[in-house]
Amino acid sequence: MITSRHSQYAKKLFQYIKEKDCYTKCSCWGEKIPDYYITDEEVEEGTIEIYSNKDDKYLGSIAWMFYNDWYESIADYSLNLEDSIQLDTFINNITKNY
Repeated sequence: MITSRHSQYAKKLFQYIKEKDCYTKCSCWGEKIPDYYITDEEVEEGTIEIYSNKDDKYLGSIAWMFYNDWYESIADYSLNLEDSIQLDTFINNITKNY
């Protein structure tokens, strides 16, 4: 099975979030969905909410879009994710070689 760059990027994103001691809740058009709907491209877009494992605090969200080019899959995100999990650094490290 060939994995698309979108799926690879999504899997790296979820792994990164987990490494930052956080967990996610995903949705598509307001309906809860499991993470694998995003990593396996079962939805065209979704929202990834990020929470701290330490205190269940909501940290922010990511708008994920499969119809963009893979390196633009993160279409938007809460700016406080730059401070809390250094999301901007993750994005730059993944996409810098494109």
